[in-house]
Amino acid sequence: MKRIICLRGIPASWKTTWRKWFTTNFFQYSIASVNKDDIRKEKGLTWNNWNVEKEKEVVKTEREIVNTYIKEWMEIIIIDNTHLWKNNKHIEYYRVLANENWYEFVIQDFVVSLEEAIRRDKNRPKEEQVGEEVIRNMYDMWLDTFNICQAKNIKKEDTKIKEDVKIRNKQVGWNHYSKYSIQPWDIIDTYKLDFYEGNLLKYLLRYKDKNGLEDLEKAKHYLEKIILNLKNK
Repeated sequence: MKRIICLRGIPASWKTTWRKWFTTNFFQYSIASVNKDDIRKEKGLTWNNWNVEKEKEVVKTEREIVNTYIKEWMEIIIIDNTHLWKNNKHIEYYRVLANENWYEFVIQDFVVSLEEAIRRDKNRPKEEQVGEEVIRNMYDMWLDTFNICQAKNIKKEDTKIKEDVKIRNKQVGWNHYSKYSIQPWDIIDTYKLDFYEGNLLKYLLRYKDKNGLEDLEKAKHYLEKIILNLKNK
């Protein structure tokens, strides 16, 4: 499996949390990631001295890093940025780059309500906070990116987003999934897992919080079925 994953979402939508979680838990793959904020820090670029020319250097550096990862045969490359604009030239660049180098290209979207993003940002260390005004502006861009709002209809569409977040935060019967920022269906949807693979993942992720050894035995059962299916092909 070779995959370039572009993360997309507003600040405080848990993109970086997901990236760190993914890198830690999928250690069987060679995974590399890049983030423009990290590059800006290395170059000493802040909100006070930011300008277009310096940002072009950041973009150039990011692309050089990704191309280096490809040459190093990294299996999964994660690009951790907001990627909010329509017809985003950065996403298109990586889409083409993926196709040219036999990588699958994936956009991983992160859905969060405006109020929740503002709350999360306020809970960050002060030096890492983006600020409410920036988040509000980028939230409007996020809505526009997905073509889910028109100038006269933002409030109505914003309600739809909140309903989606409500569903993601809901769990019937327990909290062994909902208490974590990454839910099983995020991985199932991203990797297009089938029924057996999805259940294997589910039991592996929940066994510490729910049924312990019993869940591991269930996971083992599904793994045996997956192996049998492969042998019988």
